[in-house]
Amino acid sequence: MHWIDSIPPIAPLTETISTNQIRAYYRGAEPIKGFVIYTVPFNRDNALEEATIVKIMVADKTIDLDLTEVPAKPDDKIFIATVDRNNNVSEWLEVK
Repeated sequence: MHWIDSIPPIAPLTETISTNQIRAYYRGAEPIKGFVIYTVPFNRDNALEEATIVKIMVADKTIDLDLTEVPAKPDDKIFIATVDRNNNVSEWLEVK
């Protein structure tokens, strides 16, 4: 019988580099595929059902993200999460 991992990775940590740039860090031991960027309209709840995936960034530990390059409306909220090798998604973190 095959074992399937359904445990999500831990959420990323973020650091502000400049006004529109952040650095996201993955600090877990489990390997990840990368980071997922979501947007949510400003007038909607912060729920995954309201979110749109706008970018998937392949990385193993760190990415730099320019928030002006995220395809979002000016008032949209932007979130980031990590994705592991089994496509489990971490809790997301609001970055704008």
